[in-house]
Amino acid sequence: MKLYKLLKYDIKIGILKRWYLYFLVFVGAVLGGLGYYYNLVQRGLANTKGLTVINIFMYLFAGKEQFNPEVNSAFVFPIEWLLLFVFEVFIVLDYAKSNLLGHGVQVILRMHERNLWWCSKCVWVIVSTVLYFAIIYCAILLDCLLLKIPISINFSNTVNEKLIDLSFISISQIDIILFIIVAPFFTALAANFLQLILTLFMKETHAFLVIVTWLFASTYYKNILLIGNYAMIKRNKLCIEGGIDSQWAIIIDLFIVVLCIILGMFTLRKYDIIKK
Repeated sequence: MKLYKLLKYDIKIGILKRWYLYFLVFVGAVLGGLGYYYNLVQRGLANTKGLTVINIFMYLFAGKEQFNPEVNSAFVFPIEWLLLFVFEVFIVLDYAKSNLLGHGVQVILRMHERNLWWCSKCVWVIVSTVLYFAIIYCAILLDCLLLKIPISINFSNTVNEKLIDLSFISISQIDIILFIIVAPFFTALAANFLQLILTLFMKETHAFLVIVTWLFASTYYKNILLIGNYAMIKRNKLCIEGGIDSQWAIIIDLFIVVLCIILGMFTLRKYDIIKK
């Protein structure tokens, strides 16, 4: 019951009262979908046979090939991909820490349950992340309904080749779901929990800069330590030799989440909330 009350409060203050942030996510996703379609029209691909909603999602999570200094060409950042994850970690940036130093102090002192407070914040991060991606997916589905783009698990290789230089000879529906739903969500969740735990040791802005720098570095280099790679289709083993295995990436993301939850519990036991 105590956890339920804490979580109810966190959802009310940390999500419902900050509705405008999620509304911006919805507007941005709708405009992004419309921008994608305009790009198709400009290239004469709007009526391509096989074009579906999956093409939009693949464009969104395509990412970028690893930076190669030997190639005599400028590196083009995957702006859409980067903005999607940067804004996602921005939304959950300061609520937990500000609550800990504000209303959370009274809650912890009265209830003497630091673990319950921490568990509530962890569940709040999960709910916020689920809501963030649900809004994006729903906004793009709305675009497809308005633009009469088929909603199907299939996709057009022709469109992918022209827009993101990406083509699959054979790919299962499970892999498609891992690409556009599971891997991006768990990667964002891991980034959120890393930021959450960092805010216990440093200022929120510093924690945010650390995570953004980590994501930014992921656009340059293919490395298992740079978790942004896990949510890039172009870094996947189905696209390049020695690429990221989606299943292992999800396991690592979950390990990071669990590790952060445990570390947070131990940290809060010795955390001086009064002095802070």
